[in-house]
Amino acid sequence: MEDGRGRKPKARADGEGSIFQRGDGKWVAQVQFVGPDGKRKVKTKVTSKQGDARRRLTEMKGAQDAHRLVVCGKATVRNWLDVWLEEFIRPNRAPRTYRSYYEVLKQHLPARIDNMALTRLAPEDVQRVLNHVADGGHARTADLLRAVLRSAFNKAVRLRRMATNPVLGTDPIKCVSRETATFTADEGRRFLDAAEGDRLGALFMIALSLGLRKGEVIGLKRADIDLESRVLHIRRSLAWVKLPGEREEGRWIEREPKRGSSATLTSSASIRGPSSRLKLNARTSTGRPKLDSSRAVR
Repeated sequence: MEDGRGRKPKARADGEGSIFQRGDGKWVAQVQFVGPDGKRKVKTKVTSKQGDARRRLTEMKGAQDAHRLVVCGKATVRNWLDVWLEEFIRPNRAPRTYRSYYEVLKQHLPARIDNMALTRLAPEDVQRVLNHVADGGHARTADLLRAVLRSAFNKAVRLRRMATNPVLGTDPIKCVSRETATFTADEGRRFLDAAEGDRLGALFMIALSLGLRKGEVIGLKRADIDLESRVLHIRRSLAWVKLPGEREEGRWIEREPKRGSSATLTSSASIRGPSSRLKLNARTSTGRPKLDSSRAVR
């Protein structure tokens, strides 16, 4: 198409944008750009008045220039959460962490929120859900749900699927932390005495004396224990997990121990049983103390 002077108009550059009126009288503001995947995309806003369309175009161009233009299409909240769980959480977190995130979202996020457009989710929508869960006597679950949603939507913002994170506008859920019940020194000593004749007596002694997590102690292998040098290596954590979507009852999953938990433990006494009053000192590969010997049962 040529102008009055016989010249072809220049093609609009990415991000330049345009405004036009549709056949039904509505005004359309439109910006073309190249998305993160390298494909050409179009962002469109429809208004009733030309002036509103111009303002929307200015907003979209400003967001595009600041690299904040949201590219979401018609994705719902559930669409995004499914992608986040499968592509960012499942490959990079412990299986039990993935399962807990999956279950808290499945059980406590109502269909109304699931089916809402991702870009339309507001802080009050999230707060209403959190309050409902907390009012049902599950304050700690509501706190976990808030943390999971905050992480999921932070990723959405970084990938330009949302303009802002609605969870940041919510109030934290108040919950009382429960003090973990632990053995006193006398209770620990009596427990080990009772377990001495059990086939798992040595496991109980090592776990209680060193304060190891359950996954760390059941993940020990014969090659991790050097009786001659009195050295114990914490190299893995083992857990029985049934992941969502799996038909089997569950399976053993081996992972590296939690960050800071991998250590070489050196015993200052022979491992003979609870009566030996096992005393162990632990140091990491850098020589920094990892577990204090005062945690041993004496």
